[in-house]
Amino acid sequence: MESEKMKKYFKIASKGFFAIFAYLILNSIQTLPFELFKVNMDIVPIYIKILYSLIYEILIACVLILIYNKQIVSNFKDLKKNHKKYFSKNIKYWLIGLMIMYISNFIIIYGFKNGMGDNEEAVRSLFSISPIYIYISAVIIAPITEELIFRQSIKNIFQNKYLFIIMTGILFGFAHIGFSVSSLSDLLYIIPYGALGSMFGII
Repeated sequence: MESEKMKKYFKIASKGFFAIFAYLILNSIQTLPFELFKVNMDIVPIYIKILYSLIYEILIACVLILIYNKQIVSNFKDLKKNHKKYFSKNIKYWLIGLMIMYISNFIIIYGFKNGMGDNEEAVRSLFSISPIYIYISAVIIAPITEELIFRQSIKNIFQNKYLFIIMTGILFGFAHIGFSVSSLSDLLYIIPYGALGSMFGII
């Protein structure tokens, strides 16, 4: 009985690890076609870069959807049937997450004179160049990708619900500050992003 449970866990967890691995590999080779053909990225027009980024983000989302296609179909059927119940039950967690995010951001920016997070600055900078791209990327594609990586995949690996909520928050927070940590105070941005990530985990 115990061995059956372990087999089932390893099967589910391996899918989570595979999805995360595929996501990381695909992200790391995004510029590979340009490098193979020795294309100087500095002279590539901005609209070509944006179009390529958009297509690549859609490709990553499609790969993750293929990995979890059965669960997605099952979850959509469940959501269609119970969406009112889920909405009324979970809207408070989303609002709590947003509130913690805004308050902690305010404290970090004005209390520590930190300025905006690099992730936020990058999004705003891109929005001024191509608002349509940012809308499609940040409002449609990123939520699909993030839910499949930071919720579904992490939940596959950490099946204890409390450990999952903690881990999804921490990893979501780290992912959003990326490699832009230039001082210890930059790590504080894990709090707003991590709080929202944990609330999404609860939901």
